[in-house]
Amino acid sequence: MARAIRVLAIMEAAFVSGPAKNLIEFAQCARAAEEGLPALEFTVVSYQRGAEDSPNPFVVAARSASIAVDIVYERARFDLSVLAQLKAIVAARNPEIIQTHNVKSHFLMRVSGLWRTHCWIAFQHGYTATDFKMRCYNQLDRWSLRVPRHVVAVCESFAAELAGRGVNRRRITVRHNSIKPFPRLAPGVTEGIRKTLPSPPTGILLSVGRLSGEKGHIDLIRALGLLRREWPEDEFHLLLVGEGPERSRIEAARAEEGLEDRVTLTGLQRDVGPYYGIADVVV
Repeated sequence: MARAIRVLAIMEAAFVSGPAKNLIEFAQCARAAEEGLPALEFTVVSYQRGAEDSPNPFVVAARSASIAVDIVYERARFDLSVLAQLKAIVAARNPEIIQTHNVKSHFLMRVSGLWRTHCWIAFQHGYTATDFKMRCYNQLDRWSLRVPRHVVAVCESFAAELAGRGVNRRRITVRHNSIKPFPRLAPGVTEGIRKTLPSPPTGILLSVGRLSGEKGHIDLIRALGLLRREWPEDEFHLLLVGEGPERSRIEAARAEEGLEDRVTLTGLQRDVGPYYGIADVVV
């Protein structure tokens, strides 16, 4: 039997986001070799502020899936002292492939020089544009992503954006996010969620994702405010499933539009299947 290929995946995640969930599930599936494909042995590297803090939900989930996790301890976002820790982890794990999944990880990989001695594959999952500082931060990819062996983008528009930033288009592959089929819901699950809504609506709109500016949640709420003013007799209820930095602004927009009884923010949900089960429209 051929030995497994060692993969080191560096991901900055505080909770089990979409990319984090995909990484964990892929690492689990890839443990066993398939016909014509070798097995992969994954190690995850994540970041933590302060050595005394408890592991975050992403780290807990990865370890619960029997994936080895190494922690890089940092004092701030651009704490360059983490480079020594990262190099030590790479030396100890001796990976044949290094994956990076975030702007910071791309930058640290480039600065460290590890790309000169290891096969580096960078994943671009999209950008968060919560403020001016974050938009500037995202520009680091113009420099970082010019040297990986390959770059994987999740859609054609991201690939085109990277090419516009100077990344060789021939080294970019588009791989859309995988979708795991939901299991059949147990009887009564969806009715339990319906009962939590202020009033049982005839039409349920659903949006699942991080509450971040580029997602356009506030635009959606403004549109629903217009809908209610123009056609007040129409019944609808919007469920926003997720958590993120825009929550307070979304709540303020909801109040301004008078939609407290029409828009519910559920927070982060580990199982979103029941919400899709009751939705009439997914936005």
